Amino acid sequence: ARVFKLALSNGAPFTVIGNDGGLLRSPAGGITQIELGMGERLDVLVDFTALALGQKIVLRCLGARWDLLQFVGSGAPGYAFAVPGTLSAITPLAGPTTPTRTFSFDGMSRINGLQYAMDRIDFQVPFGVVERWRFMTGGGAPHTFHVHGASFQVVSRTGGRGNLFAWEGGWKDTVLLNDREVVEMLIRFDGYRGLYVLHCHQLEHEDMGMMSNFEVV
Repeated sequence: ARVFKLALSNGAPFTVIGNDGGLLRSPAGGITQIELGMGERLDVLVDFTALALGQKIVLRCLGARWDLLQFVGSGAPGYAFAVPGTLSAITPLAGPTTPTRTFSFDGMSRINGLQYAMDRIDFQVPFGVVERWRFMTGGGAPHTFHVHGASFQVVSRTGGRGNLFAWEGGWKDTVLLNDREVVEMLIRFDGYRGLYVLHCHQLEHEDMGMMSNFEVV
């Protein structure tokens, strides 16, 4: 249920190379703070070659003022390394410029005004077709929307923080949505037809019914 605002105690930068969908297209360096929502994942590199014997650096959550992890220098010599300029080949999805579907996360228990029902299918999605989905909040944020069955590409965030972040590149399956924010993404289901769910990844919210069944046909 916590959004982590991650930073190193000495201000050293992270290099982000991957997220919940796999490797990014290219590394994103020089990042000193990372905001990570429930269910999101990251692969980061940190250069500790200058860390002296006994010197300590702490990974912190700036929001909670928690120390999460401590690194202590061993005194062993560091080694030279280089991060490839290209990590993976990611073809941008080509899809509609206006939303195909809109989802409002309302309060702590509803999507588009509905609480989850096990035997109800809320919408159908055509197999193999790129759609543009828009997510917004009706209060109760933060929400991290998570979609089963396909990864997606985040294309815009308006309102609130008002921009996309380096760790939101490439393929994603979970994205943080704060109050007053609208996030749009492109998605294509081309693996299997059948029933799937989307939901808020904050456990309290999905337990209260912030989930939706949909069918890929």
